[in-house]
Amino acid sequence: MQVLSILGPTALGKSRIAVTVAEQLKGEIVSCDSMMVYRGMNIGTAKPGVAVRERVPHHMIDIVDIGCRFTAKLFVDRARDAIADIRHRGKLPILCGGTGMYVKALLEQYHFAPHDPDIAAEIRTVYSSDDVAGLHDALEKLDSDEAHRATNNPRRLMRALETARIEPTCCARSPDRAGAPDLSGPQFIFIPAPALLAHRIDMRVRTMISAGWIDEVAALLHKGLLDAPTASQALGYRQIAAFIQDGREDVEALIDEIARRTRAYAKRQRTWFRHQHPGAEVMELHEAWNEEDLAARIVRSATV
Repeated sequence: MQVLSILGPTALGKSRIAVTVAEQLKGEIVSCDSMMVYRGMNIGTAKPGVAVRERVPHHMIDIVDIGCRFTAKLFVDRARDAIADIRHRGKLPILCGGTGMYVKALLEQYHFAPHDPDIAAEIRTVYSSDDVAGLHDALEKLDSDEAHRATNNPRRLMRALETARIEPTCCARSPDRAGAPDLSGPQFIFIPAPALLAHRIDMRVRTMISAGWIDEVAALLHKGLLDAPTASQALGYRQIAAFIQDGREDVEALIDEIARRTRAYAKRQRTWFRHQHPGAEVMELHEAWNEEDLAARIVRSATV
């Protein structure tokens, strides 16, 4: 196998499972979490600690400052480099995370549409954000297939029109596997029962707050967290920032709000992973699970 993937919703213990698997299969971990890339965002992202990362090397963690915009394309480019480096040293790359779009873009070798800020600005000047008909007609002349798919979505129409004007034959929705590395290998997806996962989420949010998450956010606010284009979107961070700035004191209400938003996010992740990875081995978890046992199941299945 070229890579092994351990995927699923937040809060189920994927990182710890991946570490155990890596130790048994001589692997290194490639994090597939869109927020672990940021330095300083440690508690709220459940980032593996230094001791764990000394046991098993981790990649795609702490690679950019919070002020940097990080995209799926940047992730794919950097992750491919990490995978090549791991293989060069004779180790097994183990993808681990829950940012579904990043994982899918990497494994399916997505081709990303080009971007030209001048053309994008010109399109925004010519067409208003609600000029669906005008945008549709302009795109129809350059890419009728994409115009049909993007109907009634102004933002997508603008982006598709930009792409079509830069590179008319470019197709952002299609994989581009020419010259891409082989990323074949087993994929293991955990789908926990909603009630079980909800309980783990509630407990984890409470643990994170006790571990100093509020202080972590306070420090990041001084570094420009709320102005950060991507980091500011991290689950829980904006809610804690508002808690701090508004001078609120009801920590229990804050915990409830973050847990509620996290449960909603986990529900979307469950739906994504259930449908976006045909061929993956899906492990439905209907009872409380032991991470060591799940790691053992992966090792057995991957080495058959």
